[in-house]
Amino acid sequence: MDEQDINIREILSRRCDESVPFGFDEKIMRKIEQRRAIIESRHETFKNIFITLLLALLFSAALLIINHFYFRINLALDINISFSRLAETLEKLSGILKSEVSFTWVIIGVNIAILLGVERILSNRLKWRENNN
Repeated sequence: MDEQDINIREILSRRCDESVPFGFDEKIMRKIEQRRAIIESRHETFKNIFITLLLALLFSAALLIINHFYFRINLALDINISFSRLAETLEKLSGILKSEVSFTWVIIGVNIAILLGVERILSNRLKWRENNN
């Protein structure tokens, strides 16, 4: 081999070097772990939203059943709202919401919402402490 062939081989051998820079694999693994954590967090959030909506639907159904069978409150309203009957429909709705029984259910619902909010805040703080330790 002459000198020119040796130079060409050296240039090609430098270009075909498959080694990666120092710390490259650690950076990639850290990014993969961060992305996985974000995806898991999204899945957990969607699952929590679905469970919350399902429980709200079940709770509302239970309240309607209790109102119908126990308190004998008639919640049948004419939903066909026209502009001429809008005031009458709003008056019927406000009459139901002003009753003492519905006020009790509103207080129960507000207490449940506050308890769920406090539980969520506490669970987030516990997760945060666990992740920091």
